[in-house]
Amino acid sequence: MSTPSGYTPSGASATNNSTVAVAGSFQSSTQTRDGANQPTSYSMNRYIYDTQARPVTDRLVYTADYSQNNPPQGR
Repeated sequence: MSTPSGYTPSGASATNNSTVAVAGSFQSSTQTRDGANQPTSYSMNRYIYDTQARPVTDRLVYTADYSQNNPPQGR
């Protein structure tokens, strides 16, 4: 999985590369270190990547769908 060249996910910064790391580049991430729990770090990384770098349209569609199926509950 990769991103288009020159595309910067929202929330990404030059000092925190692990937030934009994907399958191919995770091992060279600046936050990877000896003794790190790789499976957990990788899974969390994918979660962070998916929630921050997903196209805005996908989030809008999800939000609209969620709103339709979860109306406000009055008391």
